Amino acid sequence: MQRILLGLFVAALIRYYVTARHYKTRRRRLIPTQGERVLLVGCSSGIGRELALQYASRGASLILIARRKRLLESLQKECENAGAIRVASLAGDITDSKFIIPQEEKERGLDTVIYCAGAISVRHFMDACGYQIQKLDDGTIQVVEEGREKTMDGNVDEAMERITQVNFFGSVRLVRQVIPCLLTSSKAPNLILVSSLAGKIGAPTRALYAASKHALHGFFDSLRMELATYGMHIGIVCPGTVDTDLRKSAVDGHLGYGPTPGSVNGKLSPAAVAARIIEASDYQEREVLVPRIGYLAVALRMITPSLIDWAASKKYQQ
Repeated sequence: MQRILLGLFVAALIRYYVTARHYKTRRRRLIPTQGERVLLVGCSSGIGRELALQYASRGASLILIARRKRLLESLQKECENAGAIRVASLAGDITDSKFIIPQEEKERGLDTVIYCAGAISVRHFMDACGYQIQKLDDGTIQVVEEGREKTMDGNVDEAMERITQVNFFGSVRLVRQVIPCLLTSSKAPNLILVSSLAGKIGAPTRALYAASKHALHGFFDSLRMELATYGMHIGIVCPGTVDTDLRKSAVDGHLGYGPTPGSVNGKLSPAAVAARIIEASDYQEREVLVPRIGYLAVALRMITPSLIDWAASKKYQQ
């Protein structure tokens, strides 16, 4: 039985690599690297910024969308100097229902769209709600509501609204605008969503974040099936903790009391993650976890969820 399972695993692995090579060869034949028409959302810093620069170095034609105009304009110049054949920048908030990609930009056509805008949570949910929960020496649980007048449920509602708008609704609003263009203008239309390992496995202090990422996975897994008949590829990339400044703008950072625990080791570089995202786009991969140990964590969660809970708590210093 073990030999049969091992044989099936090896066969599946070989099939994966053969299929991946086929798709990369096919897409590069249909969409040459030089001149690939790429739209990036959320690219003024972090992973998005690295994506823009790496695509520019490949000679892509870029449309850059981000909220911070000054940083966006600076990035546009860097991309032009890096080798992009064309760079257009649009300053705006994709979560705003009134934000529209200009028709003249869509008429130029699109081959690849990558959504990498993101927001994060950094506090225990009940802490953000203004409750301090303590386990006393005698084993009883004490819940203190001190300061609830400062941290009101309305503020938590605002945090939930913001993180869901950025991590989920923004991506949905984007695809409503770009999918018709992708389907009609590209020989190999490609949509990539930058998610997180939190979209596969929850973690302490990431309740709001994980919820928004799980919503993203559910929507785009379904949309992938709906559009597969038309040749539309949808891929999701799930990095672990990345070394960016995202925590500084956490939606719940101003709520609660005391420090905001977080991962301190094993952070990924934005440049390395961006390179893997581009590879996933070239290979038209369905779902990618970075680093690879994420696949093991997801598999183990099916077998021994308590072990993964312990590991996640340890990682986030709980």
